[in-house]
Amino acid sequence: MFCSRRLTVSLIVLVLAGCSKDYTVTELPQGEKNLRIIFKAYTQAAYRLGHSPKNVEELKPFLKDYGNPDELLISPNDGKPYVIVPDANLKKGSSVLAFEREGKNGKRQYIALSSMTVQTATEEEFAHLPIPSESKAAADKR
Repeated sequence: MFCSRRLTVSLIVLVLAGCSKDYTVTELPQGEKNLRIIFKAYTQAAYRLGHSPKNVEELKPFLKDYGNPDELLISPNDGKPYVIVPDANLKKGSSVLAFEREGKNGKRQYIALSSMTVQTATEEEFAHLPIPSESKAAADKR
């Protein structure tokens, strides 16, 4: 009985101590939010279609659940549409699904990987990413 009461008091003290901390929530930049949504829609499309989206038009219906597809597909960083990589391998964690067409200040700030991570890359780093040459060529069509 005494042990049980002591344990209860200890748990209450721990809970109250844990509640007293002030945690700050940092909001993700809009470009990263957009790419995470694109990732979700891309994986849903792959599941429902039985293959990864072949183009932006195949992806757009799956973006509607998250907002206006035309707005979600624009990078707030460079103001241009993201390049969507067709038929990306979702099982390979480092496959690139989407990336900024141009970037800003020598960096492509938003590159979405199939591991659901968003990364930045200099133009030199970008040149070495495993992106099909057709997709890189699409980025050059500004």
